[in-house]
Amino acid sequence: MCSLREGAIALWQPDLRQTYRYVQMANWTGQLLYPVWIADSIQFAMSFETPRSEKDCSHNFMLADQGFAVKLTEDTTEVGERM
Repeated sequence: MCSLREGAIALWQPDLRQTYRYVQMANWTGQLLYPVWIADSIQFAMSFETPRSEKDCSHNFMLADQGFAVKLTEDTTEVGERM
């Protein structure tokens, strides 16, 4: 709840995704030419010169040099961005 100058009150329901450090941005297919991953569309790429791993809300992520997080799963990876 938030009080406005005019005396009105704004009320909203929080988005539960906001409790996560990363939210899903997109799913892409691509090629890993270590240390660079390039989307098949060639519109997005990430480098992993100094990759780090991180856990967020019970999911394991690999962090790209650009700050994006790749969710590690058995058969796919999902790219997320920091909130």
